[in-house]
Amino acid sequence: MHWQELADNGSKLMLSDVGVGVSFLNTALQGAVMNVYINTKMMKNTNRMIELNEYAYKLLTDGNSRARLIYQCPDPYFP
Repeated sequence: MHWQELADNGSKLMLSDVGVGVSFLNTALQGAVMNVYINTKMMKNTNRMIELNEYAYKLLTDGNSRARLIYQCPDPYFP
């Protein structure tokens, strides 16, 4: 669901819930990527290690960008 749809149809009481949920998801993503980085250090196949680390980094940067979009969305309830 897009933030504008939430703003138009949702309750203003849920705004903090959405923000907390985004924060939890972002933290889980950071922890998962950290886990990938730690575990891939033990891999013998360096090419595969690099591939997995790059993919994890892409997921992290994409997730961080999406989280920022949520936090920067215009709030229709507060001028």
